[in-house]
Amino acid sequence: MGNLLLTRKPGEGITINVPASEKDTEIHISTRPNSHNHNQTRVAIEAPKNVNIVRDELIGCDRKAAGQGAA
Repeated sequence: MGNLLLTRKPGEGITINVPASEKDTEIHISTRPNSHNHNQTRVAIEAPKNVNIVRDELIGCDRKAAGQGAA
């Protein structure tokens, strides 16, 4: 199991991709307030290492980079 701790602002998201072959995969997500900034929430994710967890804003970056590389 791997652990990841992210800070998210309102409106920001997280995408979790679980391989189809891992149908019984368990992912634990917990949240807690950010004591330094009340406009943010801390999100702790515990999942097997074969589970891909990506901040949503990075998905857009990957797609843009892939498009630029094809030109």
